[in-house]
Amino acid sequence: VFTAMANYVVNLSRGDAQVRGQNLVILTTLQNVGSACGYFVGGMLGLLSVRTAFMAQVVVLVASGIAYYLLCADDTDAKVKPDRKLSLRDANPFAAFLSARRFMTPLLAMVFMIVAISAIGQNSYEQCFNYYIKDQYGMSSAYNGMFKAGIAILTIFLNSTVSMYLQRNTDINKTFLYILAVCTALICSVLIFRGQIVFIAVYIIYSSVMVLRLPLLQGMAAAQASPETSNAVMGFYQSMNSLGGIFGALFAGLIYSKNPMYPFILAFIAFLAATLIGLIYRRMYRSAQQS
Repeated sequence: VFTAMANYVVNLSRGDAQVRGQNLVILTTLQNVGSACGYFVGGMLGLLSVRTAFMAQVVVLVASGIAYYLLCADDTDAKVKPDRKLSLRDANPFAAFLSARRFMTPLLAMVFMIVAISAIGQNSYEQCFNYYIKDQYGMSSAYNGMFKAGIAILTIFLNSTVSMYLQRNTDINKTFLYILAVCTALICSVLIFRGQIVFIAVYIIYSSVMVLRLPLLQGMAAAQASPETSNAVMGFYQSMNSLGGIFGALFAGLIYSKNPMYPFILAFIAFLAATLIGLIYRRMYRSAQQS
């Protein structure tokens, strides 16, 4: 679904880099605000009944599917009839990764590495924050919902001001480095200062700043793609983001039982690695521009 939405936005932007960047910011804002609202509503409903929270999720998903069908325009420039029917072999995820050779370049490979590794850090932090505040501080799911509501407000403000400014007035191939560096520093502060207030405050600030990286990286990937490979590139971008998220949540769950702080150490290492890879990407990008 997220891949289809990103492709839809890119297709409707019709190749205009500035419009595409702004539309990706809006998409990311809506996704993160919707996610935060979902956490808030789910946390409140969870106090009543876990079953009620799941039922509400089903209703919202069905309504979303109907809304997509009724409201989305046709974004295809030309109709192409498939030569053969879709088979299970075509749905092989490993084959999809191998097919990336058609469009992969050294710069795109670096972008995808940054996307995947930073997603590991994001999900390691995100998943275990919920467990940590319950396990260490005895907070209910309602508190997590309220934190998410605060994050939603900050996300709207930052993406409608800071993110739009970055897309219009800066070189996103450089700006994303500052965002990654700030996220790395914020997670480092959690490891140094263990107080409850600091822990929660840093999480809210980090979550709000972290969402700025998503439209920047999406814009970087889209800018490296041709019109013919745009959909494939954005699909691979989402695949790498999801893959990093899966591994981040998996590793965080495995190491949390050893020490509750290990997932946050993993998040710090992941963001630090993503920042260092970003520095290499920046040098490669400048060399490519000068040649």
